[in-house]
Amino acid sequence: MRRLRDIDGNSTHRRHARFHMARCRRGGAIHSTLRNEMVPLFNQLKALERDREDASDLAVDALAEVYGAEDVLENCVRDLDAAAAAVDRQNPSLTVQRTIFPSGYGADIKRDGNAQLNALTPLRVRAQPFAVAHPGIAAALTAIDAAEAAFKAALAARVTADGEAARTFAEELEGRRAVRQQLDSAYGRLRDHYKARPALAERYFLKAGTSRAKKVGSKPVAPSPETTPGREQGAGCEAPQTEAASLSEEASARQVVAAASSEGAAASDGKSARGRLARATRGVTEVASAT
Repeated sequence: MRRLRDIDGNSTHRRHARFHMARCRRGGAIHSTLRNEMVPLFNQLKALERDREDASDLAVDALAEVYGAEDVLENCVRDLDAAAAAVDRQNPSLTVQRTIFPSGYGADIKRDGNAQLNALTPLRVRAQPFAVAHPGIAAALTAIDAAEAAFKAALAARVTADGEAARTFAEELEGRRAVRQQLDSAYGRLRDHYKARPALAERYFLKAGTSRAKKVGSKPVAPSPETTPGREQGAGCEAPQTEAASLSEEASARQVVAAASSEGAAASDGKSARGRLARATRGVTEVASAT
């Protein structure tokens, strides 16, 4: 029996539990009891998995709402910068934009989460003196207040959703532990049931590995002998004999030439020696041409 671990996934736990339940359909009273004990744990684990998935989906939705609310808040800060620039165009001596945003509006919107909310307090303090005389700045501050409230609500909803996702995941882990505990208990009781042959208990639990059929390799086939191009099979045995005979005749002719040369050098009559040498040379040429 393969003993499951905490790190094994939910699908692995359900697969082992399902196999055990199916195998216990056949058997005696103990098998029926073990199946009845596993069925509610299996169904509970499936329900806990669905709850965890739903909670995770809601957490993703909450995160998207946070990003959306933060975008709205940043756009309101940009609108305040535009309103301050409009006032400066009417009266450059006021330097409203530089007063409200001494480092530019980017320094006030680059933060995330609660840090973004903390940056709004000094921004509101710097802009409030100009809101009385300039309606555009007052309207921008009102929009910032509304966006800030929505952003706070989105952050709180995200915290709640993340907490719910963590809770359902912890419950799912507890459901896995219950399945593992039931499998271990069933394994021990089945081994006690099969006292003479305790190994029979293994058949009611899913094993770790699966058997695979061995691949049957094909034996290499020896290539058939190739036929010499331009010749028929069986005729090639005559070619070596013919070539050997030609080489023998050529060697004999060369010996005749050598003997004639020696004789021509020793004889006093040069004409007769040269004649024999010429005849021998013609013989060698004819043999070579025939070969």
